[in-house]
Amino acid sequence: MTAGLQLPSRRALPGRRPLGSATRLLAAVGLAAGVLGAGGCASSGDGDVAASPRTAWVPPAAAVPAPEAAPAAGPGRPLDLVALTDIALEHNQGTRLAWLAAKSAAAQRLQAGSAWLPQVSVGFSRQEQALGSIPGLPPGLAAGGSRSITYGPTYSINQLIYDFGGTQGNLAAARAALFAADFSYNQTLQDTMLAVQVDYYQTIAADSALQAAQVALQDAKTGLDLAATRRKVGLAAPGDQLRAESNLRSAEFQVEQQTAALEQSRAALAQVLGIAITPDFTLAPPPSTPPAPELARDVASITREAIARRPDLLAAVATLQARAEALRAARSGYLPSLSTSLSGQRQYLHGAPGNPSDNWTFSLNLNWSIFDGLNTQSRIDAARAQLDSARQAVLQQEVAIVADVWTQYYSLQSAAKQVDSARAALDAANEALQVVEQGYRSGLNPLTDLLGAQKDLAAARQQKIQADTGLAVALARMAHVTGALEAPPPGAAPAP
Repeated sequence: MTAGLQLPSRRALPGRRPLGSATRLLAAVGLAAGVLGAGGCASSGDGDVAASPRTAWVPPAAAVPAPEAAPAAGPGRPLDLVALTDIALEHNQGTRLAWLAAKSAAAQRLQAGSAWLPQVSVGFSRQEQALGSIPGLPPGLAAGGSRSITYGPTYSINQLIYDFGGTQGNLAAARAALFAADFSYNQTLQDTMLAVQVDYYQTIAADSALQAAQVALQDAKTGLDLAATRRKVGLAAPGDQLRAESNLRSAEFQVEQQTAALEQSRAALAQVLGIAITPDFTLAPPPSTPPAPELARDVASITREAIARRPDLLAAVATLQARAEALRAARSGYLPSLSTSLSGQRQYLHGAPGNPSDNWTFSLNLNWSIFDGLNTQSRIDAARAQLDSARQAVLQQEVAIVADVWTQYYSLQSAAKQVDSARAALDAANEALQVVEQGYRSGLNPLTDLLGAQKDLAAARQQKIQADTGLAVALARMAHVTGALEAPPPGAAPAP
């Protein structure tokens, strides 16, 4: 690539005509293009891509914008379920996007209704007209040239009177689409609240599991101390202390595993809330589990309630109505439209004395498209297909709701029974450990019985935590599938 165009001077071209203004302009443009091209060649590939296919590309500072700081929870303040729900509804990106979609649908509804309002515009016009002389005529008839300049402000007003359902159909479709967006927003709110409750209870369960693992670790240490004491006095086999120490290491492993699980649950909850996880992010203990009225109701009545209240089904029904109105608007393309228009101008003639002239035109227009290249028919076919698709979506959503209610109803019934079973198993495991430990101290039971009783008690504790968490989550999911999930008031949230 050359460094630019080398232009010879005038002295180097004797006998040539000087460069004209147009030629000098082209030469200057060529010189500038050459200089820019040379600069581009010098910098091309310098940091634009990686130096080789084996090395990573190092981005410049301009390619790495500073990230926005995510909001964080207040330090040192334990958050209960109500506070967590408020934070999620404020910062969760899904709820914000659904809200913005509803605002966009509201603006589109106003846009659809604007067709009934008059369209007013103003402007300014300047016209210059020149007529040349007509050659070849006899002297008496020769016409000389003339020139005139007219200018002045202009205005126009157009008003649609009636279009046989087209505009009204578009307006009704936009209104139904707004309802669908609002119902979808409500569904997103409930989805967000469900995610908060599920992650909250799972985090509480992870914390309880960690505490249970720590208690199991203390039991394992007690078993190791007992085995060491009995070995010193010659009442234990040499392998008992090794087995007790192995049990202790396994308990330590469980503590570390539950610690990592707790931090993962805390991070997942913070992500749902839309905030940054910090060491100060702590949760308040949940209240006791309230009674579940769904346990005493039949599944058929709950299903009917869900079909009448679920926001996602109502959104699907509103979408179906919007598609029906869109089909009506498309069919109006075969019908005429009636409108009026008024346009005018105050015209000034340059160089002419007197007042300006006011010119205006009023018209009543009937427009009927006889043939539009099958555009209207294609719109009708597309709108009819979209209507059939929306109708199938409603039926599909109803079937899904029935399946959801059925599944969650029996999951809730089972979760309530699992809590009773897990509580009884925990009580029995506690008593068994006390008996076996006393028997091991007195020499009636071997170490294997003690270690087995400790493991049974640790498993019973974890099972009780899972059962309590399952009941709390089942209650939240049951409210979600029936469309009744709302932000819980203080002290009323179900918890393990």
